[in-house]
Amino acid sequence: MAAFSFSAPSFTDGSTVGQRIRVSGQDLARLAQASLRLREATYDQYRPRPVFLYPVDEEDIDVEAIKFLVGNLGMLDPRIAVGQTTNRTAQRIRVESLSRRCNALWHYGCDPAALGGLWEQLDRPWMPLETRNTPVYCWRRPPLNISEKKTFHYANVAWVLEKDDVFPEAIQSAVWDSTEDAFPTAVAELKDIKAWRYVYLQNVFELMAAHVAALMSSRSTWEIGNKIQRRLQESEKLGIQLGSTVDDDGTKVVRGWEKSRDKIISQFSVYGFIYQVDLILLKNTSAGGTSHANSDASASNGPKHVASFQVKKLVKKMFGDPYADEVRKMLGIIDTQIRNDQASLTYNLIMERNLILQNWRNQLQYAQSQPPFGSFVQANGALAELGS
Repeated sequence: MAAFSFSAPSFTDGSTVGQRIRVSGQDLARLAQASLRLREATYDQYRPRPVFLYPVDEEDIDVEAIKFLVGNLGMLDPRIAVGQTTNRTAQRIRVESLSRRCNALWHYGCDPAALGGLWEQLDRPWMPLETRNTPVYCWRRPPLNISEKKTFHYANVAWVLEKDDVFPEAIQSAVWDSTEDAFPTAVAELKDIKAWRYVYLQNVFELMAAHVAALMSSRSTWEIGNKIQRRLQESEKLGIQLGSTVDDDGTKVVRGWEKSRDKIISQFSVYGFIYQVDLILLKNTSAGGTSHANSDASASNGPKHVASFQVKKLVKKMFGDPYADEVRKMLGIIDTQIRNDQASLTYNLIMERNLILQNWRNQLQYAQSQPPFGSFVQANGALAELGS
């Protein structure tokens, strides 16, 4: 068993800060073999030295996560098979707490696989989206039954713990179906949520603008393009201008995205934005059978309009509805692009993590084959201090 204790350290001015953790020599040696950063910090060539570990607010690492890291890595038995759960880590915890522990593991360069069973500790496991009756467009899927912030925590934990069956859905929800601007994490690769959302919102906007511009460049489809443009511009919910306009003093041409981006980014997720576009453009047509898409469908205004309505319905049935067809074509292009972006982002993030972990594991494997402190540490305890 590791010999460590918790106490409030006293300083020369009489103040106390946080907790102090005293670890025996053998356990500190084991801890240094499990963490690249702690190995560097706990010893030099001739003697072990004190280590000061502090919570890192901007990376969501609190005192509990530091205690977990030092306690579990310091007590880690190398004879335990990777992925095996021990009694020390069997208690159920919330995803927020597990995310902080994962941040501590990542911050200090530890191999997450060395502590088996962490994912299984979650008090609420990730519930994948229903795959049956998949909607035509990705933004019409039912929302996850968890908060946006918890989605980020699940994505963070799944990335660190290599849960690649969960990570794609979690990160896609966090990026495309959230309006959160920032998420504190020790994983640098997951800190760009707002930047990604900005890029993918712009991609959607410019795909729409390009499609409408192509429609309006032809005499045969100009009216359809103009109708799409007018509906989006006159919508109380969106009120966006797809094409370029001249600024108020007439000196500069302003692109539609530059004019609309602040309003869009402040109000909508990627899914939320295109879902509103879907509703606005297909409000008077069949949009694929979803109740959401048809919720704004207009009813007739009285008996005198019934005949006209029936004629229009018959014409559409016989010859199709060119407007609705073009809108669905545009939405189909956007849906394909979103799915491609999601697959690309997920793949790149997983590959990047795998490279990082493989590099860490190679270094840790070498470290574990070397005596970290020499004979000096066998006879002398070492001190790690934890401040708040």
